[in-house]
Amino acid sequence: MDGTHTDLPQDASKLKSSEGIHPLFCRVRRNVQSAMQHLVWIVMGTTGFLSLAWYIRRRAQQYEQNEKTYKEFVGKIVELLEDQYEQHNQDPETKPWLAISHIKDMLIPAADRFVFT
Repeated sequence: MDGTHTDLPQDASKLKSSEGIHPLFCRVRRNVQSAMQHLVWIVMGTTGFLSLAWYIRRRAQQYEQNEKTYKEFVGKIVELLEDQYEQHNQDPETKPWLAISHIKDMLIPAADRFVFT
């Protein structure tokens, strides 16, 4: 029990063999299989991580594109309203406002209107 050599198996706390129990080919095959399993896990983890990074980047780009489109639409609407107000100042018979449906018709081409409705 204190690490000394004994010949009795019941007195041994730890058994050690100086020779391998399995044949060399069996040990090599087991080590190769273990290495392949580790390689598969590494490849799967890397693929998953890269897929997640690609998805997050794609979503961020879509968000930025949506924000840009939204800001462009708002800018065009403000410009239309300002032009309409200027026309009203020059000609008081022109109404100082624009209907939303008229703004939509001016900003969105007829072919694309079904997408935004």
